[in-house]
Amino acid sequence: MSKNSKSKVAKEKAISDEEKQECIEKLRKLVIAVDPQIRSDDIYMIRWLMYKDWDVNAAFQKLMKNYKFSKEHPDWMKMDNVSNYEDLLKYNLGVMFDGRTQKGRRVYLMRGCNMNPDNLSMANASRIDNIWFEMVMDEIETLQNGASVLIDFKNISWKVVKWFTPMNSMLLSRFANLTPLKHLDFHIINTTPFINTLVNLTFPFFSQSLREKIHFHHDNLEKLHEEFGKDFLPEEFGGPKGKTLDLEKIYRNLFAADKYYPKEIWFLKEEYSKKNSVCIENGEKTKNEGNLRETIREID
Repeated sequence: MSKNSKSKVAKEKAISDEEKQECIEKLRKLVIAVDPQIRSDDIYMIRWLMYKDWDVNAAFQKLMKNYKFSKEHPDWMKMDNVSNYEDLLKYNLGVMFDGRTQKGRRVYLMRGCNMNPDNLSMANASRIDNIWFEMVMDEIETLQNGASVLIDFKNISWKVVKWFTPMNSMLLSRFANLTPLKHLDFHIINTTPFINTLVNLTFPFFSQSLREKIHFHHDNLEKLHEEFGKDFLPEEFGGPKGKTLDLEKIYRNLFAADKYYPKEIWFLKEEYSKKNSVCIENGEKTKNEGNLRETIREID
């Protein structure tokens, strides 16, 4: 165990349950004084306090940065019950795996084949991410162990370049850095020359801390298995033969977290499950890779 890890463990052990409850009450009081409408239940307070090692002032400052971002860019965040976002969820841009990796982490899968700016703005895409993360950040085990984001760029459309304007890239960096998880990393697979070019253009707008969390595996599934555990992953990522995402369970988990159940059970329909349980061809090829820089200039 590293010196930093030992220090964190010692600090955690040094805080009694009574002291933790005092921290929760102090943070809640600070939050309510700013805006009584801000969420202030115990688990939400714990989310920020654990992230900042139970330092009330540091937790408050981080929470306020999140609050400021939500006020400035409400279309990027989950601002209401999940029932109001079903139309966004049906695009299946991202889903949170059921269960945890061998390291106890949650895994959020983003599918490049469903990244279509004709259907979704960058803000709405980020809102989808936020919907799923709001669910798991109410779990103590997730706050302790963290989460990983698996981004599969298979069959991605060249149109996605419309999302990554300089302004959107900077906002995306801010958005990612506001996530109150001590461990959050990003694993990217199935990259193409188009994606490599896009990364080179957008990385300068990302913070250093975010860039350090991003890992490129290209088509090397063995590296993915080392991180997540082979048996945890579906067959499309080298997991056990026949294993697919259990969309029914995944969506039931999400709706149950908000104490909601849709009248139209769209995620149980065979055609939806067949289409979205694996990443399929979306008909959009990266045929205009050579004109990527010109496309970005046109957008700006």
